Amino acid sequence: MISSVQPVTASRRIRHLLTVIPDSKSTADSSQVAALDPLQHKWVCVCIVLTAHFWCLTSQFVDFDDPQIFLQRKDLQVPFLDFIKHAFDFSRTDTWRPIRDLSHWLDFTIHGHSPVFSHIHNLVLLSFIVLGFCHLADRLKFSRHWSYIAITLAFVHPVQVETVAWISGRKDLLATLFMLLSLISFERILESQRQWLNFGITLTCFILSVLSKGHMVVLPVLYVCLWQLKTPGRISALRKAPRGRLSVILITSCISLLLANRISGGGISLTNELMSSERYGITLLDKVQLPIRYLSHIFWPLDLNHVYLTHVASGLQYSLATASILLTIAFVFLMHRFWIHGSLLGPIMMCFATLMLPYMHLKPGVVYMADRYLFSALPFLFLGIAYQISIMGVSQLFSKRINRFATFALMATCAVLCIQPHVAFSNSISLWSRMAEVYPQSAWGLNRLGQALYRRGDMKAATGAWLKAASYRPDDPQYLNNAAVSAMATGHFELAKDIILKAQSRHPEDPFVKKNIRSLEYLKKNIMTPKSGKRKIFPLENTEHEALD
Repeated sequence: MISSVQPVTASRRIRHLLTVIPDSKSTADSSQVAALDPLQHKWVCVCIVLTAHFWCLTSQFVDFDDPQIFLQRKDLQVPFLDFIKHAFDFSRTDTWRPIRDLSHWLDFTIHGHSPVFSHIHNLVLLSFIVLGFCHLADRLKFSRHWSYIAITLAFVHPVQVETVAWISGRKDLLATLFMLLSLISFERILESQRQWLNFGITLTCFILSVLSKGHMVVLPVLYVCLWQLKTPGRISALRKAPRGRLSVILITSCISLLLANRISGGGISLTNELMSSERYGITLLDKVQLPIRYLSHIFWPLDLNHVYLTHVASGLQYSLATASILLTIAFVFLMHRFWIHGSLLGPIMMCFATLMLPYMHLKPGVVYMADRYLFSALPFLFLGIAYQISIMGVSQLFSKRINRFATFALMATCAVLCIQPHVAFSNSISLWSRMAEVYPQSAWGLNRLGQALYRRGDMKAATGAWLKAASYRPDDPQYLNNAAVSAMATGHFELAKDIILKAQSRHPEDPFVKKNIRSLEYLKKNIMTPKSGKRKIFPLENTEHEALD
């Protein structure tokens, strides 16, 4: 019996060794694959993203909200306690974003008005955001290869340039960073790790995110989506969950409701006349087109610009509206199907839709579309696409070399496409020149271009921009007034006279027209330039609003 038992025992030992050896070998192989695949390292993703956006270090401040939000604000130059008292004051009439203001206060305190250090600040925040998304994907046990590719592509995409290169885009960077910290802390609550500590971190980061940009009041919905990603099932099952998790959602929802009124107030708004205008207001037809317009700019980013203007109703607009409605219905249907069947795509799609919802103009805003509105939502869309590609096994149809080449080629293409919008944000003239290029009939853009050229001293080009703006908006006297002022500044009195007379025939009671007539008569009798010999700069008429949102 002894001899018969021993062979069996020996064979079991051999089998055990044979089962252990392949496992250890596969582990070694997987670690080698991770070492060979650079995209499985967070810092490599960060470096790729920074490479696409390092152009912003050569950019200056631009006259698109930067003066109003940072450069000309006296409240940023006061002691810390006085600043805090003002920043968190509920009675402020401007846009209420205390954490964004605190960030700019730190900028001014540390380096004054240095565009280089302000852009470095943006790049540092961007780096932490990329790391945060990668860490969240790891916590959710997504495929590191696919999730890191999706996150990297989302942030080297050209639509992200505006948020990074524009100093006034700081609000989106801060809000997204605190959103990620809040989601990561909530995920730890779901894992029952240090419940009370993470409960406090989740609430604190939620509040900081909302105080950076009010649109983050939708974060409670993202908590539900994150919960579903961790424990797939029907949403009705969440009611039976532990109270601690539900408490986070209920408390943050109550805070959102309390702050909603203050967040929606303040800042600027369109006049009733412009709001009801088919050309300058945001009509129902414009709102319905938003989903398909955003999707088209994601997958065809060739006509990117920092502001998208609405279009006059036409057959094309109605066709786009119909297609957009069908797209929205299909998106909601698929999201619901994925959710009830326990697929991860359902919650991921819900995250994207939730973050885009505040920009659908349920409350009419000022800016119709903007690249920055996609900043925090785009990574979730790309994560969903990458997840679907991974489960379909598309990459298995090609060799590893082809897959790797295609991935880096796509990233390189996005990085190259980032150059044009970065060049646009390099200074005010290039910014508004890009605006005039994409929207050649935009009187608003031409007016801003004229102002930038006038400040630089290029009076001839400024006069041309304002005359062109006046041809598109003959009902607005400010363009002709500014063109006349620019012509007077160069000594072209006859041209200035013709422009003023044209303005007078259209707007005889306009006070600026009367003032410019008196100025022209005075200048024709006196010397054009002051004793210093420098060209005299006259005040312009400017009734345009800044696009604070």
